[in-house]
Amino acid sequence: MKKNLLRCAFFISIIFLCSPTAASEETYLFKFEPPNKNCPHGLHQQPNGGPYSVFVFCDDAGGTNIGIILTEPGAGPGKLEIPGPIKMWYWHTYDRFWQERQWAADITSFAWSPSFKYAYVATSFIYGDGGIFKLDLINRKAHEIILIESSSYDRKSYEHGSVIKSIDLDKKKLKISSWLYDHKLKKVVEFEKEIPLE
Repeated sequence: MKKNLLRCAFFISIIFLCSPTAASEETYLFKFEPPNKNCPHGLHQQPNGGPYSVFVFCDDAGGTNIGIILTEPGAGPGKLEIPGPIKMWYWHTYDRFWQERQWAADITSFAWSPSFKYAYVATSFIYGDGGIFKLDLINRKAHEIILIESSSYDRKSYEHGSVIKSIDLDKKKLKISSWLYDHKLKKVVEFEKEIPLE
């Protein structure tokens, strides 16, 4: 009886320790603290063998910069499930690297979507845009995520930035935050929101 209880406890602890949510949230979300503190320079593949990778460039005073690479052999979609026929595939064996200044420069945080189809990037205003972007990896398109509360501010007139604060894989949500420094009020105004992970 005691042996069975010990075995049962052992297997429950193994299941708990190997739970994908607890361990994998760190593999889905990268946070970069200036100045390049603990910056993981190099290539980082999507979790669970996804077809894309992010190359993180730790450029010291030049900030943390990234590029997306389709690392799947043959430049195909790999494990990516695409419903229906593909009308246009925007990745080729001779064109696998995607980088645009708006979302790739001076990033503060980066997150993969578990669907493999999207990535999310938050940037700083020093060398980057300062906004938060959803990257459509299949179509190679970037969409800025505007926090409704901050739309009354022209963020380009303020010191500003953004960060992905956390990822919840169970609820499929990202907690994002934008901030700006209002020189007239001499204070930081912060806007926080949860958005769905697609």
